[in-house]
Amino acid sequence: MRIFRELNQDKGSSPLQSDIRQSFRRVAGNLEIDEGTVRHRVAKLKESGFMKPWYVFPNPQIFGLRIAHARFVIHPQVQPTTKEEAMRKIRLVPGVWVLVNHFGGSMRVVLYFEDEASLRNQLELIAAISNSDQTLWREIHFPSCAARLSDDDLAVVKSIQKDPTKSYALVSKETGLSSKTVKRKLERMLEGKALFVISGLNPASLRGAILVELLVLCKSPGAMREAQVQIAAKMGEYLAWAQLADGDHMLFLLLLTSTSQIKMVLNWVTQQPSVVRAFLDLVEERIEQYDAFNRELDRKIVQMRSASGERLQPTRTWYGRTTRVRLDQWSVVG
Repeated sequence: MRIFRELNQDKGSSPLQSDIRQSFRRVAGNLEIDEGTVRHRVAKLKESGFMKPWYVFPNPQIFGLRIAHARFVIHPQVQPTTKEEAMRKIRLVPGVWVLVNHFGGSMRVVLYFEDEASLRNQLELIAAISNSDQTLWREIHFPSCAARLSDDDLAVVKSIQKDPTKSYALVSKETGLSSKTVKRKLERMLEGKALFVISGLNPASLRGAILVELLVLCKSPGAMREAQVQIAAKMGEYLAWAQLADGDHMLFLLLLTSTSQIKMVLNWVTQQPSVVRAFLDLVEERIEQYDAFNRELDRKIVQMRSASGERLQPTRTWYGRTTRVRLDQWSVVG
C-alpha cells in the first residue's frame, strides 16, 4: 500500500502524481525499503492485473479544460440490467473520462468540461439517463500551469504515455528529437506541473481485498484540513490513494479485507465532529476512457492555434486521460 501511494499520490496539493519520472530507487529511498522490494511488489501488482498500464497526460488547464466528478444514485426500483444499459449510454456522453461502477445503485463519473453551463448539461443528461434521484458533484483542481506544449512536446508525451520512466535514448529514437532535447523538454514540463500520471485499476483482479471509495464532506475548508489528517492516519494501513485538494471534501481509495471493516470505517468517519456526511461505496469496475480525452485535447490544440493565428500543422494523434471540475459547494441536481 505504501508503494502504491508513493507512485500515485503527489506530495503537494495536486490530485494526482506530477513526479512522473520518479525511479524505483527514489521510491525505495523515500520509504526506506530495498529497491528490489519495490520492483518486485510493483511487478506483482501489474501481473495480477490490478494495476493497468500507466497513463501520462497534460495538465488540463493548458487547454482550457476543467475536471469534475459526480456521484449518482439510481432509484432503488431500477433493476441491475437497467443500470448496465444506463452505464453503456453514459460512456457515450461527451466529456465522460472515467466511470466507476459501485455495487448497488450508485456510481461515480469523472468529467472534463469547458464551462459550468456545459457541465450542468452533462450532469443533467447523465441524471436523466441513469434515472438518478441523488446527484452530488464537485470540481477537481489541478495546479496552475502557464506552459504551452508544442508538437514536439506532445510527441514526447505520447512516447512516454504508458511508460513514464522510458529512457531518453528510446524517446529520442521514437520522436526523432535528440536525447538532450528530450531531457530538456521533460524537465521543463515537470518543473511547470504540466504533466501528471495515473495507473488504471481493475478491481475484479483483487483476491482477499475489496476496493472501496470513501467520499467525505466537511463543514468547511478548515474542518477538512483537520479531518484529512485524522482520516489519513486512521486509514493508513488501508489507504491506496487520497484526493485532498478541494475545499470541503475528500475522496479516499481504500483496500479493505473484510465486510466488518467497511462498517467500522464508515461509523468512525461519520462520528468525526468536522464531518457533515460520508459515503462508502464498494467498487465493482472502473471504465477509463483515455482515448476520448485525447481526442478532445487534439480538438483544443487546433482551436488554440487557430485563435493565435499560428500556421496549423498536422496534429500528432496521441492517447491519454484526465479529469477536472470546479464548484464552490456540493450541488444537488434534480
